[in-house]
Amino acid sequence: MKILTFILLHIEESADTLMLKNIPSDLPFHPLFVHAPIVLTFLIPIIALLLMLKFRNNQEFNYWNFILILNIFLVVSTYFALFTGDIEHELLEHSPYLKQTIEQHEKFAESFFVLSIFILAISFLGHTKFSFYKIMRILTLIVYFFIAIPIVIYTAHLGGKIVYELDAPYFRKVIIKEYQEQQKQKKEVK
Repeated sequence: MKILTFILLHIEESADTLMLKNIPSDLPFHPLFVHAPIVLTFLIPIIALLLMLKFRNNQEFNYWNFILILNIFLVVSTYFALFTGDIEHELLEHSPYLKQTIEQHEKFAESFFVLSIFILAISFLGHTKFSFYKIMRILTLIVYFFIAIPIVIYTAHLGGKIVYELDAPYFRKVIIKEYQEQQKQKKEVK
């Protein structure tokens, strides 16, 4: 956990070095981080369900600790995806062609981040030290299958639309090139 915190703080501190006066570097970080929360959202409930079935009669082995750790990873990876998405949004918000879809994508991603924190909270209440832990484990699975997975699917669909249908990488290159040309002209004037 300390390593993840260090990485997170380093990325936040170095955000200014990644940005050229509000324009990110040529390397988009968002695609590097966005896939982890998607995969975890699908894997965690499946793993939890399989462990619940396998160890339903074994009270001594607390498999739910593993699910809690995975849910912590989900919250952290969702934060990284949001943080890097905000950097990209800053760059692409000037394109009216992309603006509406990006804002919708961002709204669903932020909603999912809040939901991932809620899932972590209810999964924590699924720990055996609480008398109602079985109900909370079932509730965790219900929230995953009926709320989290549909939100992730739609958010990922919007992200795919931004990249493949609306061609955000092209706009990104054009905007960065225009900015670099402006910087070059300013240096020549001096």
